Amino acid sequence: MLKKRICLLFCLFSLVLFPACLQKSAPPDESISHSTLLPGTFTLVLEGYENGEARRVFQEAMQKEGLELELLQSGGNRAEYRISQTDQTHPDWLESLKKSFEAQYSLQQEGERLLVIRR
Repeated sequence: MLKKRICLLFCLFSLVLFPACLQKSAPPDESISHSTLLPGTFTLVLEGYENGEARRVFQEAMQKEGLELELLQSGGNRAEYRISQTDQTHPDWLESLKKSFEAQYSLQQEGERLLVIRR
């Protein structure tokens, strides 16, 4: 009788309590939220540049970081690009762009859109 009780307790612990203990003790998910990650392809909006030269300099800086650019529309001191990351894209490209242009532009992310606005 004692063996049956021990066996029953062991089975109860194994099937019900042990998995529940494992779930509670699992570390929290530490993945970076979607809002902090840019997808492989996204839209970049450059606003407030003063002339075509400023836009060209910004385009060259993005290309140096290994990004592919497609100009979607331009006009009125505003340009919109489709940006794609490639195998040659530097892992810290966004941080590099922020440092290069932080004196003149603010960079903000809204979902899959990266807004670059002149200060």
